[in-house]
Amino acid sequence: MSPLFETIRIEGGAAMHLSYHQARMDRSRRELFGRGAGGNAGGPHGEIDLVAAIRVPGDLLPGIHRCLVEYGERIDHITFTSYTPREIRSLTLVEADDIVYDHKLTDRSALERLREGRTGDDILIVRRGLVTDSSAANVVFRDGDGWVTPAEPLLPGTTRERLLEEGKITTATIRPRDLARYSGAVLINAMVGFREERSIDIADIR
Repeated sequence: MSPLFETIRIEGGAAMHLSYHQARMDRSRRELFGRGAGGNAGGPHGEIDLVAAIRVPGDLLPGIHRCLVEYGERIDHITFTSYTPREIRSLTLVEADDIVYDHKLTDRSALERLREGRTGDDILIVRRGLVTDSSAANVVFRDGDGWVTPAEPLLPGTTRERLLEEGKITTATIRPRDLARYSGAVLINAMVGFREERSIDIADIR
């Protein structure tokens, strides 16, 4: 079973923002398996080259699709499916001081347990007093004319990293009591990107 995965947006037949997925994959494989881990479609140190590995089928040209890359020391599976974004309009704050999810693991059972029995469309995880992520996305908050994201997420996502590099968002230490200073929140990940029209009203985070 592959311990790790990347979810990549396919748009118009093209894999989007592969360099950010590549960087996270390389980092995870170095930390979990060592730099010399064996790989396929890879370079001199066993790196996996996503550009070489992902071959988008020609019939995926119209619309948005999801590419799932499951991997460990090598790529085990690559699958493509159609994608419809999930509508999320409310979040429930959940405290989980001991949760660890610093690699994009296929075993998401700890995150799924946090969602059990909760109201709201998704959860917003509070770890050691700090707001972090939802169950499947990083979060950004509207601060006046700008946007901020928690400085200590559970998992630094590829879209979060890209938006920080582009200067479109900044980081801040955010506690639950700080939420009242913001006017809205947007969940961001590789599939939905950063869409302000999907903003969640702060009053709907409870």
